[in-house]
Amino acid sequence: MGTFTWTAQFLMCTATINPWQILNFFQQLIFSVVVSCAVVMELFFGVSAFFFSYRLFQLAHAQGNRLSVMDVAKALLRKFLRIAPIYYAVFLIGWGLYP
Repeated sequence: MGTFTWTAQFLMCTATINPWQILNFFQQLIFSVVVSCAVVMELFFGVSAFFFSYRLFQLAHAQGNRLSVMDVAKALLRKFLRIAPIYYAVFLIGWGLYP
């Protein structure tokens, strides 16, 4: 299900004072931002996968068209070590600010 369907299901299955407010919500700018976030994340993961694959092809070409499981594991570890500090910093800041 898409974001639109989940949001509509949530709003229609909860108690609302005025059910017509649901229609107003779908016409507001914030709803389009929520829907766009899913598209942006899919684009981010697609581009990230493309560059990761490109890097592995470069590595395989430099080694004579051979790529071992250890090379892929090293590339994944390098990617994790590059992203993890930012991820955990945001997580801990959020955890500390919003009890």
